[in-house]
Amino acid sequence: MEDGYELYRSMELWSDELRLHGYADAVELHSGVPVPIEHKRTGRHDADRQQLCAQALCLEEMYEASVDHGYLVDRTRHRRVRVSFDGKLRARTLQTIAELHAMLAEAVLPPPATDARCRNCSLIHSCLPQLTTGTKR
Repeated sequence: MEDGYELYRSMELWSDELRLHGYADAVELHSGVPVPIEHKRTGRHDADRQQLCAQALCLEEMYEASVDHGYLVDRTRHRRVRVSFDGKLRARTLQTIAELHAMLAEAVLPPPATDARCRNCSLIHSCLPQLTTGTKR
C-alpha cells in the first residue's frame, strides 16, 4: 500500500457487456475505487484518452463502482495528467468500441493511417504501413 492506496501493475481488465479484454499499465485502488493509469510517450491523442476511458468502463463493471477519472503519464515529460471521464469522452469511447466490433465482424482490417501517428506507434514494425498501403489486409 502506497500513500493510502493499493497499486496494481499490468492489471488484467475485462467487460463482458462491452466484449473487451486487455491490460492496464497500472490501477490505483483508493478505498475500493479503481483509478486507471496509462503510460504513454506523449498522451496527447484522443485515442490515448479513449483507451484510458475504455479501461475505466471495464473497471466500473468489474468493481461495480463509478470511475470518474484516470491518469495518463507522459513518459517524455515525466508528468501525470488527469483525464476526466465526462459524457463526451464516454460517448466517443463507446462509439469507437462499436466501430471496433463492426470491423471485427467484417474480418477485414482498414488500411493503415500512414500519418504522423505511425512514428509513436508500438506496432509500426508489425503493421509496416509504408508497405501495406492500398493492399487488402
